[in-house]
Amino acid sequence: MNKTIFDTAQQAVEKIAQEFKKAQPVHISLSGGSTPKLLFKTLAQPPYNTEINWKNLHFWWGDDRMVEPSNPESNYGEVQALLFDHIDIPIILGMGTDGHTASLFPNQTDFDDERLATIAEHPETKQLRISKTAKLIEKAKRVTYLVTGQSKAVIIKQIFANDPKAQSYPAARIKASNGNTEWYLDKEAGELLK
Repeated sequence: MNKTIFDTAQQAVEKIAQEFKKAQPVHISLSGGSTPKLLFKTLAQPPYNTEINWKNLHFWWGDDRMVEPSNPESNYGEVQALLFDHIDIPIILGMGTDGHTASLFPNQTDFDDERLATIAEHPETKQLRISKTAKLIEKAKRVTYLVTGQSKAVIIKQIFANDPKAQSYPAARIKASNGNTEWYLDKEAGELLK
């Protein structure tokens, strides 16, 4: 078993933070408590908040208490306030040929649902799915839609030509409420936007 003893907790935290700068994926199991708080605060500040390639980090919850995220006992709420609110982690979404995104389907999505997740039923297959809610996705600092294929060109044209709030397509209405929303389209998906 390897061990390293640091003079201060901050030095130990910075050693871990350096590991997150690697070019390969890093999986992190999150927990609560006083020691992780120092790590989250450090990662949310320069130089780490801009030098870490956040798309390479995969966060997993080690444990949490059965409380609302706003409760001071919530590990999720703590990480949100100390780290996630201060960094630019993109949420990358696709879009189906019916204008759905995640598992949020037209004419059945509650855009005001305050929960973190919802159960949705695919309109054709009736398969049950679990999905982040629209409100949760909109809390991201960056929402990126990646849409490809000619089969989506008509929906893309409708999304860009009309008021998003007047549309039933979740992909038209869900955007970062306090950040950037961007669309990456291939030539076929964007062919009717010319």
